[in-house]
Amino acid sequence: MKNLSLSFFVIAGLCMAMPCFAQTYDFSAVAPSGQMLYYGFSTSGTVSVVYPALQAYVSGDLTIPDTVTYNGIAYPVTSIGNNAFSNCSSLTGVNIPNSVTSIGNSAFYECTSLVSVFIPNSVTSIGTGAFTQCSSLTSVNIPNSVTSINDRTFYYCTSLPSINIPNSITSIGSQAFSRCFSLTSVNIPNSVTSIGSFAFNVCSSLTCLTIPSSVTSIANSAFSGCSLDTLNEGHVWPLTNTPYVQAQVINIPCGATFNYQQGWGNLNYHAPDPGFVTLSVSDGSCGRAYTWPEATCIGSTVIIIAEAFPGYHFAQWNDGNTDNGRSITLTQDTSFTAYFTPDVETPICMVTVENDHNVVLWEKEQPAPIYLIYRESTFSGIFELLDSVPYESLSSWTDTSSHPRTRSYRYMISAKDNYGVEFYSEPHKTMHLTINQGLGNQWNLVWTEYEGTNYSTYIIYRGTDPSNIQILDIMPSGGNTSYTDVSAPAGDVYYQVGIMLDSSCNSSKNENVVLSNVATNSTLGIESIGMDDVQVYTHDGHIVINGEYEIWDVQMYDISGRLLKTIPVNNRNTVISIAEFATGLYVMRMNTANGPHTRKIVR
Repeated sequence: MKNLSLSFFVIAGLCMAMPCFAQTYDFSAVAPSGQMLYYGFSTSGTVSVVYPALQAYVSGDLTIPDTVTYNGIAYPVTSIGNNAFSNCSSLTGVNIPNSVTSIGNSAFYECTSLVSVFIPNSVTSIGTGAFTQCSSLTSVNIPNSVTSINDRTFYYCTSLPSINIPNSITSIGSQAFSRCFSLTSVNIPNSVTSIGSFAFNVCSSLTCLTIPSSVTSIANSAFSGCSLDTLNEGHVWPLTNTPYVQAQVINIPCGATFNYQQGWGNLNYHAPDPGFVTLSVSDGSCGRAYTWPEATCIGSTVIIIAEAFPGYHFAQWNDGNTDNGRSITLTQDTSFTAYFTPDVETPICMVTVENDHNVVLWEKEQPAPIYLIYRESTFSGIFELLDSVPYESLSSWTDTSSHPRTRSYRYMISAKDNYGVEFYSEPHKTMHLTINQGLGNQWNLVWTEYEGTNYSTYIIYRGTDPSNIQILDIMPSGGNTSYTDVSAPAGDVYYQVGIMLDSSCNSSKNENVVLSNVATNSTLGIESIGMDDVQVYTHDGHIVINGEYEIWDVQMYDISGRLLKTIPVNNRNTVISIAEFATGLYVMRMNTANGPHTRKIVR
């Protein structure tokens, strides 16, 4: 019995001298770096690296494989088990594959020769004491896939000079970096909310530390034994009633000195010198101005904000700057005045057609120094400035460059105030009317809808002379954009479509009917449109064209308006064959860089 008792105490003594954590393993295999590793199966069909027995120590630089084959089956290596490499005092380096998702408790406990470890982003958890007493460790990364640093993870890593904590970490556990005597630099990101007890205890080389404002809990003695030169505090109010760290200088936020004197007593606090931003407004009934944050110091950045009341808008600060939410770095006490002006309503009343050009009319509801006229460019939704009209001028403007017979146009105007702020109207789009011949002497009218105002009625106009067009019919709108004149007179006929506004336009012309272009079956009505810069003549079955501007293409129509042919040109001069056309009267349309041109052609 005495011998048995002696054997028991000898074994117990050995287990106290070094951890007794032999584990069951299922198979072994040689690692890519040459060491024998031992594996255990998991229920998910993967394997873990495990510690098999006291004598199976791994040495040198180790590369753990991402898969290992056993009995012809490849198994993913997904974890490093508890104590897997504990007391491997000759292990110098570890490369962990990105198949591994977890590192167990005390996995590298007392690997005293371990210098560097690479942990991939696949790892989401690092166990308690995983690298405890790795006294030679100088390089280790914490991937941003890990959310917490557990208790004693790097306890007594006496050679570790710095650690980069990623912004995925929310908590730092108890004694996580305790007694890391060589640690001189550590960043605590804004993601961290809690720091455990003795977390950086006796990190005697740590000289500067910044506590971000995200931290809401610091446990007992978290930084005890750290004789810091500087502590940068991110909190306006201290987190505890007594200082949790010794530091020669404690830098605190702007305006927080009183709070720290109340909470921690009269230590060596340093806050920026106070600076003052005085804000005023040009008229208190128009808006207000304020700063953010409210506390301001010399050297700090403050945002000055002007908030307009309904019916007004911010124009500028007294120095001419128009930025709202303006960032100011204080170098001295300063003041600003915010100026506000009334909003300006600038509705377009209508865009109608007069004398074969578009006319824009608007209402002067409030005074504005100048009105700007815009027209949609060749790119949809992009408007180009055409002209400016002083306030004292008539509230109408004629677009002499428009060709309403050929297409519709979209316009927009703005009122520009004394501060250069523009107030834009809603866009208005003109109607474009075309006609084609139906059965016998019937004529079909087709037009595009007017955009920019509400209306419920279309007016159809007809005449045998463009100067004497009378109302032919009235019809509801409601999506109707066509009309057939079943009793048109013989010969030349002219048509126009109008919409009636609910109330008269309060502009210089006081009108309430918006008109489309005039469409006609008369070739005489279109013979000379836009022909000043183009010479056209026929010769021996050909049309000869000489122009001052580039001609993009030529379109040939019969007398009923039916398109017969489109001929690409892309030149100033061209000769077009019309030998294929029967003898008769035709209409030629030329699309040029100076607008469309039409001409009657006799074959």
